[in-house]
Amino acid sequence: MIRKAIHRLLFVLVLLVPLQLLAQEGAILFGRPWSERLMLLLLGGALDLVFVVDFVVRLYLSMIRRRGIEYLGKGRGWADFLGSVPVFVFLSGPVLFGILAGGSVPFGSGQVLHALLTARLLQSLYLLRLFRLWKLFPPVKNQISDMRLRHIGRLVGLFLSAALVAAFALTLSMLPQQAFLPQSAALTAPSAIAQNIADIARAAGGAADDRTATLRRSAVVRQVVEANPALLVLRYAGRNAYTQMSNERYRAEFGPGDYLYGVSGEYAVFVDVREFHAGSAATRVQVVLVVILGMILIGGVYGKHFTSTVRDPLRIVQRGLADPSYTLPVHIPSAYAQDEVFRVAEHYNTGISRDRDGL
Repeated sequence: MIRKAIHRLLFVLVLLVPLQLLAQEGAILFGRPWSERLMLLLLGGALDLVFVVDFVVRLYLSMIRRRGIEYLGKGRGWADFLGSVPVFVFLSGPVLFGILAGGSVPFGSGQVLHALLTARLLQSLYLLRLFRLWKLFPPVKNQISDMRLRHIGRLVGLFLSAALVAAFALTLSMLPQQAFLPQSAALTAPSAIAQNIADIARAAGGAADDRTATLRRSAVVRQVVEANPALLVLRYAGRNAYTQMSNERYRAEFGPGDYLYGVSGEYAVFVDVREFHAGSAATRVQVVLVVILGMILIGGVYGKHFTSTVRDPLRIVQRGLADPSYTLPVHIPSAYAQDEVFRVAEHYNTGISRDRDGL
């Protein structure tokens, strides 16, 4: 009873995986407030922890029974591992521990572009969660009654593997190009922006004590903002010379990974990188939608086709051979009459027809 309840709970949690992933990436894509994104991160981390525990328990029980290798292979333990451990170790685990410890989310807060590109590559690991959808089609024994589930499960596994390999390959191939995008110039080194501001201030003239006032002059500030539209805050000597919005909005809309910080002398800048993260989130949303659509087509359209053209005819033949009183013939569609399954069924129909006629 308890075991069935656990399996049902895991089934429900598996269904939540793509929904949570879509919500998490959609929140990044549409610039939702940090509080909403934080709740989705915590939910994802909790799901990751549950599936890590599920993998460890399954592996432990299989090793006790001396079937550890079998579980990791035929039992799809490798998919359970990929769908839980890397995501928790490299992403949601540090996020959870950082938040619980009162720290910050560690990814996306570096000062150079390669840190952002590394964060983008790591965040693509979130797609590994989709391997959990394979649990909807668990491995079964070689019986006709389970044949549909077994074949569809294998197709789903191949589809998930191909889709995720393609997604990671696409991410890797795009990283060198993204390093040279125009919007990446502001992300390469915020310190360079601060240095540029310092140069502007010196060119504007004035004594050292007047530099803050000089920066506040509309012409200088306008020049800096126009050159760097992602600039959030410009500071000199610990005081704000320019800010794009109020502190309340910063606290509500920005998380630890949504900005970069650069310093040059007494000048400091904060740069908005949410658009950079939104680009990778859009790619992940597309992958999730493709996977969901593919699984619906495989499980629904192909599953129905497999049932009517393979499983049901074989079940009728099997029952007819086991029970002589069972005389239901197999319906043979004209479009598939030459398929091996229906050629066998045709011989079966001929046999029961003769038995019925007493020949």
